[in-house]
Amino acid sequence: EKEEHSFKNILVIKNPYQYSPLCALAIFKTKRPYRVQVTVYGKTSDCDICYTLSEKATNHKVPIMGLYADYENRVSIALVKDNGKIAERKTFKMKMAPLKGKSGTIKVTKEISKEEYLYGLTLVYGGDDGIYPYAFDRNGEIRFAFAMSPKTYGFQPISKGRFLFLNKSVTRLTFTNPASTQLFEVDQMGRFHKIYNIEKGAHHDFAELQNGNFVMGSNSIEGKTYEDTVIEVDRKTGDILNEIKIKDYIDSRYVDTADWAHLNSIEYHPEEKTVVVNLRN
Repeated sequence: EKEEHSFKNILVIKNPYQYSPLCALAIFKTKRPYRVQVTVYGKTSDCDICYTLSEKATNHKVPIMGLYADYENRVSIALVKDNGKIAERKTFKMKMAPLKGKSGTIKVTKEISKEEYLYGLTLVYGGDDGIYPYAFDRNGEIRFAFAMSPKTYGFQPISKGRFLFLNKSVTRLTFTNPASTQLFEVDQMGRFHKIYNIEKGAHHDFAELQNGNFVMGSNSIEGKTYEDTVIEVDRKTGDILNEIKIKDYIDSRYVDTADWAHLNSIEYHPEEKTVVVNLRN
């Protein structure tokens, strides 16, 4: 806001939200509305990351994703006309800092595979051991890292390039693993869009419905049973719209311990508008 940044004088902010150390945000204005294409050049050409933002704008806030740590990255930003042709292109270099802690020591072993990679990257979360979520390319090079460790259940991709994960520090007691009462919705740049407070706690798995709401595992708590409830959370308000206590539909003789069900996974089938749950016990 202090000065105008034109396409010739782009403002680039590294890790703008402090939780995604291998990204940056490019800010500039153009006189005409354009879509913007970004290319982060890989160490080999098959690892280039290239994408085009879908909306035209004159005030541009452009995410630069897929940068290498401890490396001078070559980045290209291009203005795209309505006919798909490039109006202007700017190429520059960016040196990113090394990753810290255990995430900085990860070594990926590469083997030949015929499988296709989604967006050229593979997203990994290895568990609650000090290694944060990260993604690597076809060469085994880390191109994304998130600088906060979620609760053990992991890091769930949802629509619009965002993720859901549970705060492992804010919990309530259950029979076994304390359940998180805070759910975060964050984007790939580390920006927190929503924090949801889940009174009875959430655990294990989430699914995104067609209407944008979330379903997830929760706890009955009444009768001192846990990990046996499915809830639907309103994405806009955080309200609990539906709560299904599975023990209400099961012969009571099976509800024989606090952890009688142990709900482990949830999957949504949009064609049938059905939520499928897996009860380990």
